[in-house]
Amino acid sequence: MSTVLGKEIQISTHALIITYLGWILLGIASFFFHTRGLLWVGYGLFFTSILYILIKNFSLLTRYFFSKTFILIFLFLLMLILFVILSAYPLTSFESFLLDYFFNITLFLFFYVLSLKDEFFKKGKVFFYILGIVSFLVFFYYLFFVFFRCNFSLQCLLFSSIAYLEDAKIKTNPMTVPLVFTATYFVAKLSEEKNKILKFVHFILFLSPSLFLLYTGRRAALMALSISLFLALFLVKNKKIKKVILWGFSILLIFIVFLAFSPYGKKIFIENRDNLALLFSKNPEDWPKAGSMGLRLHFWSVYIKMSLENPFSGTGLGRKVQKLVLSARKPSDLCAVDHGHNLFLNLALQAGWPTALIFLLFYLLTLRESYHFWRRTEEHPLVLGLFLFLLAFFIMAQFEGFEKETSFTYFWVASGMVWGLSRKFYEGGLLS
Repeated sequence: MSTVLGKEIQISTHALIITYLGWILLGIASFFFHTRGLLWVGYGLFFTSILYILIKNFSLLTRYFFSKTFILIFLFLLMLILFVILSAYPLTSFESFLLDYFFNITLFLFFYVLSLKDEFFKKGKVFFYILGIVSFLVFFYYLFFVFFRCNFSLQCLLFSSIAYLEDAKIKTNPMTVPLVFTATYFVAKLSEEKNKILKFVHFILFLSPSLFLLYTGRRAALMALSISLFLALFLVKNKKIKKVILWGFSILLIFIVFLAFSPYGKKIFIENRDNLALLFSKNPEDWPKAGSMGLRLHFWSVYIKMSLENPFSGTGLGRKVQKLVLSARKPSDLCAVDHGHNLFLNLALQAGWPTALIFLLFYLLTLRESYHFWRRTEEHPLVLGLFLFLLAFFIMAQFEGFEKETSFTYFWVASGMVWGLSRKFYEGGLLS
């Protein structure tokens, strides 16, 4: 049935070319500041494409929109719209609604429908290759940028890995999401590739985002990637896949351990980030002065308390609105100058805890579906890659508010693939 259904759904070559272009623009916008125009155009291309696909295939697709998946997403969108209306800055919140949520859910819908096609494994993998190549090129751009700023000194290149991120216009935290998305896909893809040249390409496309994270000392992303690969070693039964995951995890672990005990690693992982004496202080007032992790401990304690005082109300959507409203409530509090550094906490602050809990339920169902679906497909590498990313992103989201723009994009893309492929599989479709 799925094969017939896949052939009946019409996704034209023109629609795919439009979305490939949009994907390139979103990939660039994921890494660089001052790319708001590219972001609007990229999302607009996807929106135009999915609108065309829905019109062409409306009678075939309507039955899919009454599942628990779409009901939760619909409720989530309704709650978000409510807090656009209630926002003290409705226009700013509406822009955030579009860029942070609506257009990203449009991508969920696009990849859900694309995953129903039998040609997904031929057409869909292009999106991974595009993002992998963009990640690879951005890494080498940044290496050259630092090397140039260091007057071509190797020592300076090594010790200045985070010194020029702002000058290079690179989004420090948002860039970690597409890097982890790429790394988890290509490490899983390695297990099924037989062609030696492609195997080497896949290895490079796994290694380059991993090295980018290591070079710039993205601790939460490295921890999340490492944990997801480590857990996969216990979950995977297929010896071939387990061997590849072991190689990927070992390479990552060797680099992390080597860096952790080197002067370079100590500088980018600890000295430039945290004052350990203040971080482990028993006095909570010392935490905000301790650096990156200390500020997070402070933000979490204050923001959780603030959100629970008014669990059904929110500031309105958007970081800017969140900051303005919270600053007005507690102008003397340090927390008012920043956000919650947690995806779910930011959602609760902006749109109330019911909205955050609806999204959390959707996330947990998606994570569970990706795991059980992977088991039922006899450990298909693509589904493993999606499961690993969703697991890693969940861990990363505890340390950073990834509800914003392209930081959120790859969660919705992975979720769309999981639910679309799962529906196709359960209806009798085969995974190539």
